[in-house]
Amino acid sequence: MKKSDEELDAIKEGVELTDKAMRALQDTAKPGITERELKAEIMSSYIAEGEYFFQLLGSTSMTDPDMPYPWEHQSNRSIQNGDVILTEISARNSQGYSGQILRGIAVGSEPTDHYQELYDVGEQIFYDVLDVLEPGATTQDVLEVASPPIEDRGWTIHAPIIHGWGLGIQRPLIGSRNEGGFPNAPFEFEAGQTVVVEPNPVAADEMSGMFLGEYVHITNSGAERLHDYPMEFIQV
Repeated sequence: MKKSDEELDAIKEGVELTDKAMRALQDTAKPGITERELKAEIMSSYIAEGEYFFQLLGSTSMTDPDMPYPWEHQSNRSIQNGDVILTEISARNSQGYSGQILRGIAVGSEPTDHYQELYDVGEQIFYDVLDVLEPGATTQDVLEVASPPIEDRGWTIHAPIIHGWGLGIQRPLIGSRNEGGFPNAPFEFEAGQTVVVEPNPVAADEMSGMFLGEYVHITNSGAERLHDYPMEFIQV
Protein backbone atom coordinates (compact mmCIF):
# COMPACT_ATOMS: atom_id res chain seq x y z
CA MET A 1 0.00 0.00 0.00
CA LYS A 2 2.99 2.29 0.42
CA LYS A 3 4.15 3.44 -2.98
CA SER A 4 7.84 3.49 -3.89
CA ASP A 5 9.43 6.41 -5.71
CA GLU A 6 9.30 4.37 -8.92
CA GLU A 7 5.61 3.67 -8.43
CA LEU A 8 4.90 7.33 -7.74
CA ASP A 9 6.61 8.25 -11.02
CA ALA A 10 4.37 5.77 -12.84
CA ILE A 11 1.30 7.03 -10.98
CA LYS A 12 2.08 10.61 -12.01
CA GLU A 13 2.20 9.52 -15.64
CA GLY A 14 -1.28 8.03 -15.25
CA VAL A 15 -2.43 11.22 -13.51
CA GLU A 16 -1.21 13.33 -16.44
CA LEU A 17 -3.10 11.12 -18.90
CA THR A 18 -6.21 11.31 -16.75
CA ASP A 19 -6.03 15.11 -16.58
CA LYS A 20 -5.61 15.12 -20.36
CA ALA A 21 -8.79 13.05 -20.68
CA MET A 22 -10.66 15.45 -18.39
CA ARG A 23 -9.58 18.42 -20.48
CA ALA A 24 -10.76 16.64 -23.62
CA LEU A 25 -14.16 16.13 -22.01
CA GLN A 26 -14.39 19.80 -21.07
CA ASP A 27 -13.34 20.89 -24.57
CA THR A 28 -15.87 18.70 -26.38
CA ALA A 29 -18.89 18.82 -24.06
CA LYS A 30 -21.58 20.80 -25.88
CA PRO A 31 -25.24 20.54 -26.81
CA GLY A 32 -25.88 17.93 -29.50
CA ILE A 33 -22.99 15.59 -28.75
CA THR A 34 -23.98 12.21 -27.34
CA GLU A 35 -22.61 10.51 -24.25
CA ARG A 36 -21.04 7.79 -26.42
CA GLU A 37 -19.38 10.40 -28.60
CA LEU A 38 -17.99 12.06 -25.48
CA LYS A 39 -16.59 8.71 -24.39
CA ALA A 40 -14.82 8.33 -27.74
CA GLU A 41 -13.34 11.84 -27.46
CA ILE A 42 -12.08 11.14 -23.95
CA MET A 43 -10.42 7.86 -24.95
CA SER A 44 -8.84 9.23 -28.13
CA SER A 45 -7.14 12.01 -26.14
CA TYR A 46 -4.73 9.64 -24.40
CA ILE A 47 -4.86 6.23 -26.07
CA ALA A 48 -1.70 6.86 -28.13
CA GLU A 49 0.28 7.35 -24.90
CA GLY A 50 -1.51 5.09 -22.46
CA GLU A 51 -4.26 2.55 -21.98
CA TYR A 52 -7.97 2.59 -21.29
CA PHE A 53 -8.85 1.66 -17.72
CA PHE A 54 -12.39 2.85 -17.02
CA GLN A 55 -14.63 5.84 -17.01
CA LEU A 56 -18.06 6.57 -15.65
CA LEU A 57 -20.04 9.25 -17.45
CA GLY A 58 -23.65 10.35 -17.60
CA SER A 59 -25.83 13.39 -18.18
CA THR A 60 -29.17 14.69 -16.96
CA SER A 61 -31.19 17.87 -16.76
CA MET A 62 -30.35 20.04 -13.76
CA THR A 63 -34.01 21.07 -13.43
CA ASP A 64 -35.50 17.57 -13.84
CA PRO A 65 -32.71 15.18 -12.85
CA ASP A 66 -32.83 11.40 -12.91
CA MET A 67 -29.17 10.47 -12.30
CA PRO A 68 -27.58 10.22 -8.82
CA TYR A 69 -24.15 9.23 -10.15
CA PRO A 70 -22.45 8.75 -13.54
CA TRP A 71 -23.17 5.57 -15.44
CA GLU A 72 -20.78 2.74 -16.25
CA HIS A 73 -22.24 2.40 -19.76
CA GLN A 74 -22.91 5.48 -21.86
CA SER A 75 -26.05 6.00 -23.94
CA ASN A 76 -26.84 7.83 -27.17
CA ARG A 77 -28.55 10.59 -25.21
CA SER A 78 -27.64 13.99 -26.65
CA ILE A 79 -26.32 16.63 -24.29
CA GLN A 80 -28.67 19.61 -23.92
CA ASN A 81 -28.45 23.12 -22.55
CA GLY A 82 -29.18 23.03 -18.84
CA ASP A 83 -27.66 19.56 -18.39
CA VAL A 84 -25.09 18.45 -15.88
CA ILE A 85 -22.46 15.90 -16.89
CA LEU A 86 -20.93 13.79 -14.13
CA THR A 87 -17.83 11.70 -14.66
CA GLU A 88 -15.13 9.60 -13.04
CA ILE A 89 -12.11 8.95 -15.26
CA SER A 90 -9.04 6.75 -14.82
CA ALA A 91 -6.53 6.61 -17.69
CA ARG A 92 -3.42 4.53 -17.08
CA ASN A 93 0.13 4.47 -18.35
CA SER A 94 1.74 1.47 -20.03
CA GLN A 95 2.68 -0.01 -16.65
CA GLY A 96 -0.93 -0.04 -15.51
CA TYR A 97 -0.86 2.91 -13.10
CA SER A 98 -3.67 5.42 -13.43
CA GLY A 99 -4.98 8.64 -12.06
CA GLN A 100 -8.56 9.12 -10.96
CA ILE A 101 -10.55 12.32 -11.29
CA LEU A 102 -14.21 13.15 -10.66
CA ARG A 103 -15.89 16.39 -11.75
CA GLY A 104 -19.24 17.88 -12.68
CA ILE A 105 -19.84 19.99 -15.80
CA ALA A 106 -22.77 22.40 -16.22
CA VAL A 107 -23.71 22.82 -19.89
CA GLY A 108 -25.07 26.04 -21.37
CA SER A 109 -26.05 27.68 -18.09
CA GLU A 110 -24.88 28.26 -14.56
CA PRO A 111 -25.50 25.45 -12.07
CA THR A 112 -28.92 25.48 -10.45
CA ASP A 113 -29.03 26.28 -6.73
CA HIS A 114 -29.55 22.59 -5.97
CA TYR A 115 -26.56 21.43 -7.99
CA GLN A 116 -24.42 24.23 -6.62
CA GLU A 117 -25.25 23.04 -3.11
CA LEU A 118 -24.36 19.45 -4.05
CA TYR A 119 -21.03 20.70 -5.39
CA ASP A 120 -20.33 22.96 -2.40
CA VAL A 121 -20.94 20.10 0.03
CA GLY A 122 -18.65 17.82 -1.98
CA GLU A 123 -15.90 20.42 -2.11
CA GLN A 124 -16.16 21.11 1.63
CA ILE A 125 -15.82 17.42 2.40
CA PHE A 126 -12.90 17.02 -0.02
CA TYR A 127 -10.81 19.70 1.65
CA ASP A 128 -11.86 18.72 5.18
CA VAL A 129 -10.80 15.13 4.53
CA LEU A 130 -7.57 16.34 2.95
CA ASP A 131 -6.84 18.32 6.12
CA VAL A 132 -7.07 15.24 8.36
CA LEU A 133 -5.17 12.85 6.06
CA GLU A 134 -1.79 12.71 7.71
CA PRO A 135 0.18 9.80 9.15
CA GLY A 136 -1.71 8.47 12.16
CA ALA A 137 -5.14 9.62 10.99
CA THR A 138 -7.85 6.99 11.36
CA THR A 139 -11.16 5.90 9.88
CA GLN A 140 -12.93 7.79 12.66
CA ASP A 141 -11.09 11.01 11.80
CA VAL A 142 -12.42 10.76 8.25
CA LEU A 143 -15.96 9.92 9.36
CA GLU A 144 -16.08 12.88 11.73
CA VAL A 145 -15.55 15.42 8.94
CA ALA A 146 -17.15 13.54 6.02
CA SER A 147 -20.46 12.43 7.51
CA PRO A 148 -22.21 15.53 8.96
CA PRO A 149 -22.43 17.66 5.77
CA ILE A 150 -24.23 14.77 4.04
CA GLU A 151 -26.23 13.17 6.82
CA ASP A 152 -27.39 16.42 8.45
CA ARG A 153 -29.17 17.18 5.17
CA GLY A 154 -30.78 13.75 5.00
CA TRP A 155 -28.63 12.90 1.97
CA THR A 156 -26.76 9.69 1.25
CA ILE A 157 -23.85 8.37 -0.85
CA HIS A 158 -23.48 5.75 -3.58
CA ALA A 159 -19.70 5.29 -3.51
CA PRO A 160 -16.99 5.35 -0.83
CA ILE A 161 -15.88 8.85 0.19
CA ILE A 162 -12.31 7.57 0.35
CA HIS A 163 -10.66 4.44 -0.98
CA GLY A 164 -7.12 3.24 -1.50
CA TRP A 165 -5.80 3.20 -5.07
CA GLY A 166 -2.82 1.66 -6.83
CA LEU A 167 -3.12 -0.76 -9.74
CA GLY A 168 -6.76 -0.94 -8.66
CA ILE A 169 -8.91 -0.33 -5.61
CA GLN A 170 -7.34 -1.00 -2.21
CA ARG A 171 -8.13 -0.57 1.46
CA PRO A 172 -9.56 1.40 3.11
CA LEU A 173 -13.17 1.77 1.97
CA ILE A 174 -14.73 4.54 4.04
CA GLY A 175 -18.22 5.90 3.48
CA SER A 176 -20.31 7.88 5.95
CA ARG A 177 -21.38 6.87 9.45
CA ASN A 178 -24.88 5.68 8.63
CA GLU A 179 -24.45 4.35 5.10
CA GLY A 180 -24.34 0.58 5.43
CA GLY A 181 -22.79 -0.22 2.06
CA PHE A 182 -19.19 0.41 3.14
CA PRO A 183 -17.35 -1.41 5.92
CA ASN A 184 -15.66 1.62 7.58
CA ALA A 185 -13.20 -0.85 9.09
CA PRO A 186 -10.60 0.48 11.53
CA PHE A 187 -7.66 1.85 9.57
CA GLU A 188 -4.64 4.04 10.29
CA PHE A 189 -3.12 6.02 7.45
CA GLU A 190 0.64 6.04 6.88
CA ALA A 191 3.03 8.15 4.83
CA GLY A 192 3.52 6.77 1.33
CA GLN A 193 -0.05 5.58 0.84
CA THR A 194 -2.18 6.85 -2.05
CA VAL A 195 -5.94 7.20 -1.87
CA VAL A 196 -8.80 8.72 -3.84
CA VAL A 197 -10.89 11.27 -1.94
CA GLU A 198 -14.22 11.41 -3.75
CA PRO A 199 -17.18 12.95 -1.92
CA ASN A 200 -20.33 11.97 -3.79
CA PRO A 201 -23.35 13.51 -2.07
CA VAL A 202 -26.68 12.16 -3.32
CA ALA A 203 -29.95 13.99 -2.58
CA ALA A 204 -32.60 12.34 -0.42
CA ASP A 205 -34.79 11.30 -3.37
CA GLU A 206 -31.71 9.73 -5.01
CA MET A 207 -32.49 11.42 -8.34
CA SER A 208 -29.52 13.80 -8.28
CA GLY A 209 -25.98 13.85 -6.98
CA MET A 210 -22.45 15.10 -7.51
CA PHE A 211 -19.20 13.25 -8.12
CA LEU A 212 -16.16 15.26 -7.09
CA GLY A 213 -12.62 14.34 -6.10
CA GLU A 214 -9.25 13.00 -7.16
CA TYR A 215 -6.14 10.99 -6.32
CA VAL A 216 -3.92 12.14 -3.42
CA HIS A 217 -0.63 11.06 -1.85
CA ILE A 218 -0.15 10.98 1.92
CA THR A 219 3.22 12.40 2.97
CA ASN A 220 4.84 13.02 6.35
CA SER A 221 3.46 16.56 6.25
CA GLY A 222 -0.07 15.62 5.13
CA ALA A 223 -1.95 14.85 1.93
CA GLU A 224 -0.92 16.33 -1.41
CA ARG A 225 -3.04 16.53 -4.52
CA LEU A 226 -1.56 14.66 -7.48
CA HIS A 227 -3.77 16.21 -10.17
CA ASP A 228 -3.23 19.65 -11.71
CA TYR A 229 -6.79 19.95 -13.01
CA PRO A 230 -8.71 22.71 -11.18
CA MET A 231 -11.06 21.77 -8.37
CA GLU A 232 -14.16 23.58 -9.66
CA PHE A 233 -17.70 23.13 -10.95
CA ILE A 234 -16.92 23.37 -14.66
CA GLN A 235 -19.17 25.44 -16.93
CA VAL A 236 -19.16 25.12 -20.72
